[in-house]
Amino acid sequence: TGAPLVPLFNVRLPDDRHRVEILPPLRFEPSGDAQADYQRIMQALHDVLEGYVRRHPDQWLWLHDRWKSARKRLSGTL
Repeated sequence: TGAPLVPLFNVRLPDDRHRVEILPPLRFEPSGDAQADYQRIMQALHDVLEGYVRRHPDQWLWLHDRWKSARKRLSGTL
């Protein structure tokens, strides 16, 4: 759609309060190569997520089986 993606995170504070961190918008211009655009956007989002996890590892929780398809592809190669 051309809309920027605005990453934000809820950070738990020691005094039982929360702080919302809103990061600068991520803007992406289409290159004409949809697959390359997808990979570039996903890499940028993962880089932002990685930064959050590194700053707040005690607050990281992922319930969705994110790498299920990769595991299926690799299951016969080990």
